Amino acid sequence: MSLPASFSNNTSPTGVQLDQNFAAVGAMAVTHCTATGTNTITLSPLSSQPAVAAYTNQQLFDFAAAASSNGAVTVQVGSLASLPLYLIG
Repeated sequence: MSLPASFSNNTSPTGVQLDQNFAAVGAMAVTHCTATGTNTITLSPLSSQPAVAAYTNQQLFDFAAAASSNGAVTVQVGSLASLPLYLIG
């Protein structure tokens, strides 16, 4: 994967180019979140994490559940759509 902006020949990158690269690098990592809810969990990325504007394939989130579930679990990040929860481990 290449980053949105290349700086090899660019001696004066813009703030927008740097922000795009930081967001792209952030999307490659696990997004740390706080969680609320039981079977319907809402995640809020920590303030130190990049903003999540849309879901992407293979995107990972981590959180400590607020309570034990008692059935099927869905998760939503902020105001994005709810999706089924899958545990990787």
